[in-house]
Amino acid sequence: MLCFGVKEYKKPVQVVDERVGRKEMLTELRDQLMDADLVVSWNGQKYDTRMANREFIREGLTPPAPYKEVD
Repeated sequence: MLCFGVKEYKKPVQVVDERVGRKEMLTELRDQLMDADLVVSWNGQKYDTRMANREFIREGLTPPAPYKEVD
């Protein structure tokens, strides 16, 4: 994973990439997922969510608590 983007209602798009540090980027992604009321993705449930969880485990982070996802 090189980067991720977040779009919150009535806020500009936020992009976080590896330049902040790999573990910091993954920690931010995990925090964003845990804080979200609803996650909207495209092909997320079959690919992105699984890959993100794998990356969390590789970096020694716990995956986020279950969240609502619309794919």
